Amino acid sequence: MRTLDRPISAVANSSRARAALFSVTHDIPFAAGDVGELLARDDVDAVDISAVNHLHVPHGIAAAAAGERQLGSRSIATPTRSPWSRSRRQ
Repeated sequence: MRTLDRPISAVANSSRARAALFSVTHDIPFAAGDVGELLARDDVDAVDISAVNHLHVPHGIAAAAAGERQLGSRSIATPTRSPWSRSRRQ
């Protein structure tokens, strides 16, 4: 976002302490203790979902329900069966 000359207004983490540390380190003015708190803010125009894989769908749904634009670098779905899964190697 900063490369687009847009400020980052908040960061969220399941641990408010980790969010606070990240926000101080990266000069972000607000640290939220969960995604809902972040999405309730008036100064959030878009979210970059950088959570672990199993949280991408619920966070994406929450962001969509809040009407926020979403950015992300991971797919929101993973195959349940693949030729490389452990169950198939046995």
